[in-house]
Amino acid sequence: MAEVREIKKSEIQAEVESLGWDFIAARPISYQPADWYLHIVLAARPNRTEYVTWIFNASLGGLHGGRYTPSLEQAENDYSSR
Repeated sequence: MAEVREIKKSEIQAEVESLGWDFIAARPISYQPADWYLHIVLAARPNRTEYVTWIFNASLGGLHGGRYTPSLEQAENDYSSR
C-alpha cells in the first residue's frame, strides 16, 4: 500500500520561496486518498508583475507544470479550475 501523509502548507511555501516567488495559496488537487501528494499552488513574483500556478508533487519533489500569466485574475481562474 502506498504511503499517505499530510503535506503541510509550510512545506509548499518553503519550496515556492526557495525559487524567489511569493506564496499565495495551495490546495489539494483532489480529495482522493491516492492523490495525497499532489497540490495546486498559486504564487506571484515579489513585484506582482507575474503569477503562476504549479503542481506541487511531494512524491517526486518540487513544483511542476507551471502556467505563467501577468494577470492575478487569470492565475486565480487557473488555480480554481486545475
